[in-house]
Amino acid sequence: MTPVFTNKPDELPKVIAELHRLWTQAGLPDEAVMPFEIALEELFYNTVRHGIGDITSTLLLEIEDSAIILHFESDGQRFDPFTEAKQPNFSNNVDDLEIGGLGIHLVKQLMDQVNYEWRDQKNKVQLRAAKP
Repeated sequence: MTPVFTNKPDELPKVIAELHRLWTQAGLPDEAVMPFEIALEELFYNTVRHGIGDITSTLLLEIEDSAIILHFESDGQRFDPFTEAKQPNFSNNVDDLEIGGLGIHLVKQLMDQVNYEWRDQKNKVQLRAAKP
């Protein structure tokens, strides 16, 4: 049975533990999990910070011949973090950067591909990176 997580900050350790459980179950090397862990933490905290009402989320790890795909689904209001989140303006001095958008920018840099879709009243995010 797939664990379901609520949009409470204290759920993050459980979410990360589930990622590690799935990772180990798939036989993937420990040293390759960090980009997924960072990306998942950003997505989960965005759900916590910006979600309205009681939101639940789930994880699924899919392994292809050459790629690892992490599926993160939540039932909050519709929001595509990859197109709707504020984009950082890197033309400014780093001290002048506005808050917002840096985490999603980092997620895009860590992954080979990011996808979002709204289906069945759920936000469905896919994070894809090459298999080590």
